Amino acid sequence: MKPVKTETSFYCAMQCLQSVGNKVNQLTVDLEKSLTNAIQQTLSSTLFTDTLYWSYSDKENPSNWFYESTYLSLPIIYTRHKERTFYLNIQISLHGLGIQSHSTKNTEPLLHVFFGDIPLNREHTFELNQIYDSRENITSFNQRLFTWSPNTTNSYQPWLISFYLTEFNTPQDIQEKLVQPCLTLLKKPIKHNDLPVDPQKMAALFIYPRE
Repeated sequence: MKPVKTETSFYCAMQCLQSVGNKVNQLTVDLEKSLTNAIQQTLSSTLFTDTLYWSYSDKENPSNWFYESTYLSLPIIYTRHKERTFYLNIQISLHGLGIQSHSTKNTEPLLHVFFGDIPLNREHTFELNQIYDSRENITSFNQRLFTWSPNTTNSYQPWLISFYLTEFNTPQDIQEKLVQPCLTLLKKPIKHNDLPVDPQKMAALFIYPRE
């Protein structure tokens, strides 16, 4: 095997990194548009949907050469619980603790959907090792969907589902694999671990390894 010239390998790596960045940017636009439209059309009687403003954030890798995670966060206010603000969070992780942990030797990029009362951003992130932390008080449903116990001020349970990022190649993929499950989970907030969906029937989910 002939050695690869350093200049060529660096150039190819930068081209690949730029291509990945462009695809992630387009995916965030498509996700925002699809979720916003679906929520406005389907959940207008359940949620306040007149103004749906997404916030964005990125987290650089330790070398500061690229973003290892991107975050989208949408405030969610239920018409029956106007005093509480929840957040539908999307975390796209390409590298680092958002795709790997001591129990998960995954190298594929992941897309996490987290519903809770805290927005995800570069300062407050989801890391895979949280799933295996006994202090988190998490309930697992076949290692596909996870719920947290409600806190003292909120009867709704936070939940998390994760997907392989490579599963989202078309608008139809986004609609069927991500938007529809999210609508179902948002329409009926989880209480007492009563799930409105069967995670085993959801396509494209990342299945967390057991410890």
